[in-house]
Amino acid sequence: MKLINVTARSKLKAAALHFFITSVVALLVWQLIIFWYPGELMQVLDSLVAYKIIIVVELILGPLMTLVIYSPEKSIKELCSDYIVIGVIQLGALVYGVSIVAAARPAFLVLARDRVEIIRPLDIGEFEAGWPEDLPMTPSLFASTQYLCVTFPNDSEGRKKILLSVLAGKDIHRLPQYYRQCLDGEWFKDAKKIELLEDIVKKNDLDVSMLKNALVEFKDCGWYPLVALVEIKTAIVCPDGNNVRAYLDFDPG
Repeated sequence: MKLINVTARSKLKAAALHFFITSVVALLVWQLIIFWYPGELMQVLDSLVAYKIIIVVELILGPLMTLVIYSPEKSIKELCSDYIVIGVIQLGALVYGVSIVAAARPAFLVLARDRVEIIRPLDIGEFEAGWPEDLPMTPSLFASTQYLCVTFPNDSEGRKKILLSVLAGKDIHRLPQYYRQCLDGEWFKDAKKIELLEDIVKKNDLDVSMLKNALVEFKDCGWYPLVALVEIKTAIVCPDGNNVRAYLDFDPG
């Protein structure tokens, strides 16, 4: 009985250590993901489902496997072999989950005159040639979200090309040859007045409590519709820079 208790305690200690190490790794990866999804963009895009599932599995499956295979009677060589297998399984699952999140992260936020479009790394491969030389086509994993603007062509040939592209299902935000760095204050200059959000809520008789705080906190700011994949959200911009100050889980219609 005493031997069984010692073995059980050893297994529990090994499983607890494994859980601690896995938790530290998961926390470090989580900090990187927070960097990729600034502000409320993480909740707005809801791109972390796969990663959350994998992390839960990692935190449960890893220590559980240790609980099963660990034995103080095993040699160091046997334990090393077992943990190499477990490590490969966990690392493979983690890399898979992180790669999904990384490919879906908002690498660029493009101001397309009256709206903000999200460009993800997995979208870039679909673009036609013409990417500006001064912009990295494949953003670094350690690069924050970049804010870009577009230049609409003034000549008839350029406008015709845009029109044909739109009819083919590819608007200007998917034509990188029109990308450029934004001018100072450009994001705020053409933003819609924040009071319009209140008018939209009243007109449609909506009960959106989160907008009450936003209307007070960002009374001197503006907003754009944020095209988040198949949904429309709201991006708040302020006069102190070309960036998004906040994201609201609200479709302005």
